[in-house]
Amino acid sequence: MTKINIITGSIGSGKSTVAQILRDKNFIVYDTDQMVHDLYEKPRMIEKIRKEFGEQVINKNQIDRKALGEIVFNSKEKMRTLENIVHPDIIDMLESVIRDFSGDLLFVEMPQFFEIEEKIRQSLPIGEVWLVILDQDTQIQRVMERDHMNYHEAKKRLKSQWPNERKVHHSDQLLYNNGSINDLEKTIGNILNGEKYESD
Repeated sequence: MTKINIITGSIGSGKSTVAQILRDKNFIVYDTDQMVHDLYEKPRMIEKIRKEFGEQVINKNQIDRKALGEIVFNSKEKMRTLENIVHPDIIDMLESVIRDFSGDLLFVEMPQFFEIEEKIRQSLPIGEVWLVILDQDTQIQRVMERDHMNYHEAKKRLKSQWPNERKVHHSDQLLYNNGSINDLEKTIGNILNGEKYESD
């Protein structure tokens, strides 16, 4: 039976780097952010978002992701609303992936796994949860540089997600990403060879 290992972590933690290292090792890795991006291209999803959030998040009949982000990252209620719209489709897409996949293990990069963990576990055969973490100052700096945000915007994005202190107790493997890519590759190799990286 196919198992799904989850790659998760807060914004700017290095999830995509972990995913790419695994792809380089010939593992199949799906990215739920890309799935959401694809969903946002569908007319029915555009209409759902328009109906819930208004014309302010629509630009040239496409979802304005930046405008939508400014709304949901400033309101937990709006974030839950968006999640309730999007996540059922994501789960359906992953169930379809499982049906068509013939291997034993695949990985899914899912930033908000913990927020919907119960629904995910009810629907999908979850194996291990890999949490990518690093110190907050480095994380904020990475988000500022990557997404062209100021300090307060980056910190607000972090605060909208579960804190690492809470996530570590729900994870099977902890991947500390304060070092180099070579360090991260070594950690991943060790985990794949059976080592365990847990909280103390």
